[in-house]
Amino acid sequence: MKKLLIAFLALTTILSLGNFAVALGGVAMVQGEKQLVVNGDFEDGTNGWALGSNWNITDGKLVHSTGSTASTHDSSPKLTLGETFKITYKVSNQTSGSVKMYIGSTGVGITRTTNGVFSENVVCSGNTYIYIIPSTDFNGSIDDIFITEYVGETLNAEKQLLADGDMEDPQT
Repeated sequence: MKKLLIAFLALTTILSLGNFAVALGGVAMVQGEKQLVVNGDFEDGTNGWALGSNWNITDGKLVHSTGSTASTHDSSPKLTLGETFKITYKVSNQTSGSVKMYIGSTGVGITRTTNGVFSENVVCSGNTYIYIIPSTDFNGSIDDIFITEYVGETLNAEKQLLADGDMEDPQT
């Protein structure tokens, strides 16, 4: 086990000295990735966003209360039609309903019905805005929206596991 830990730390150090940063949980981020969303953490209020009805910014989060399916979208799109983008975002304080992200007006993301941090790849189509679309009964918050160009398969920790983690058995 100690050898595996040393190998992991050495690999992490080598990659961080290059142009890469390692993250656990199946996500690899390249250092210097360009964030394509203005104010994705909502710390600067509504700057960069056009809020639909029943949406507001509270404590640095985009909050929706039940009663409307009006979308919120970014007001300064930086996306390209036909390109695939990786979107990561956090849903919290969700008590009912669902929400999904669109990359463009027809690039549909996955419907989310629980709290959590989510990541998905979506092709930009229709137009170049980023939309957050709730169900009528969605009651919850969105925060930490991060969008980058998708550049290929991400590092998957499950595919990288060794059969013999301590590397002491020459047969595995």
